[in-house]
Amino acid sequence: MPRTRLVSFGKPGWQSGLNSTPFHRVYFVDDLEAGIERLPQNLFYLPIVAQWSLFIGKGLVSKVYYRYYFDSFGLQAHTLQPELPYTFKKFWTLRPFYRFHVQSSNDYFKLFAEHSIEDSYYTSDWDMAQFTSQKLGMSLQYYPLYPLFGNMEFIELRYLHFWRSDGLRSRALSLGTRFTF
Repeated sequence: MPRTRLVSFGKPGWQSGLNSTPFHRVYFVDDLEAGIERLPQNLFYLPIVAQWSLFIGKGLVSKVYYRYYFDSFGLQAHTLQPELPYTFKKFWTLRPFYRFHVQSSNDYFKLFAEHSIEDSYYTSDWDMAQFTSQKLGMSLQYYPLYPLFGNMEFIELRYLHFWRSDGLRSRALSLGTRFTF
């Protein structure tokens, strides 16, 4: 008989201080000089998360992760990530994954040379722009019955392909592990 688990939580946060990044340059429509990003000193944000797992049986689990995010800078985002990990031979797990993310731009984002020098706050950081992104990949994990080398809990080989609607693309192959001390 399949078992299921649903978890939901919110994690509000407040940042006060330097919320801008000084190395992000901003160009203005009415000035030839470049300025640096300037954002309000206070940021409130709230991610709301729901995770659902369905234990199907014989080492197969269906997992779905959803997150809604909004903040006081006007950014809103939705993230959906389904996974279908399959455990075989007791210690090995094959984990295909996919992640879809869509977000609005924050209130202070504008493109190159579209800000006015008279604006109070401004950014041209593409991470605060409107975009969609996708990540597709596969990992192979080995969880031994007893830790390797005394304290290594697992080893993971992971490949992923990432692409974003603004043209950013990447591929990564990584080898990871976790040690307990």
